[in-house]
Amino acid sequence: MNFVGTGGQYAWCCNGADLPFTYNGSVFALTPAITGITPQDVINVNIHKNRIWMCLVESTKVAYLDVDAIGGLSYGIRTRRTDVQGRLRHGDGHVVARCWIWA
Repeated sequence: MNFVGTGGQYAWCCNGADLPFTYNGSVFALTPAITGITPQDVINVNIHKNRIWMCLVESTKVAYLDVDAIGGLSYGIRTRRTDVQGRLRHGDGHVVARCWIWA
């Protein structure tokens, strides 16, 4: 996913098995530490209100980072990791990106 923040422009990549990494056009790098979740569990990301939102592998839990951040402390909607299962009508965590408008 392409992310533009105050720190620059990045391709932010994840696969649900390895640590997420970034690419800034010339350098591949592991993202800064992400706390509050297991970073290797991030399977899908999206941007909403200039925050990176992350779907966690094999769950309906989501987490997000601070505004303009590509790493750091992750948050849930009301807790560190929030389960949005009750709000999903069309499947599991892989469709959470379509449901983020309510957040």
